[in-house]
Amino acid sequence: MRAIGGAQFFPCREDALTHLPLFFSRLSHALSASVSALFLLSLPPMASAAIYKCIDAAGNATYSDHACTGAQELAPPPLPVVPAIKPARPAPPDSAKEKTEAAKSATQTRNHERQQLRAEAAQKKACAKLALRRRWAEQDVQQARTLPLRPNDKKLENAQRKARRADEQYRLECGGN
Repeated sequence: MRAIGGAQFFPCREDALTHLPLFFSRLSHALSASVSALFLLSLPPMASAAIYKCIDAAGNATYSDHACTGAQELAPPPLPVVPAIKPARPAPPDSAKEKTEAAKSATQTRNHERQQLRAEAAQKKACAKLALRRRWAEQDVQQARTLPLRPNDKKLENAQRKARRADEQYRLECGGN
């Protein structure tokens, strides 16, 4: 047996006879499905059945789908209408380009945050160094005040200038007192 474009061809008679049972098996399945569908289509619809109310001599009411003497035909109550629940509209699929751009943006945001944290850490370290220099300059001023004054000795003046500059630099770069 040879398949060409989905169709099967039998090159010789012996090959065709070996596949004959398979052919009839498939044919019987197709016919049974067709007959079943025709039978279901021939049935009357159940929603069109009438309902009759019959009252007997004792005054008892009975309901039936068959008419009796003096039967009153009732209209069936309308079926409740339940609105269909609309499924939530799924988010449109992101294109590969949008996903790539979103990932790139997230990476840039993380890198920017890391740079900010590094800059803050570097600023704190620099301020700590400047605070230490300012404290040492103040200690130098205190030490120069304890020394005896000699003529033309400018140690106190130099220590005060150094302390003032260290304080100015600290306030300028760290904005503190």
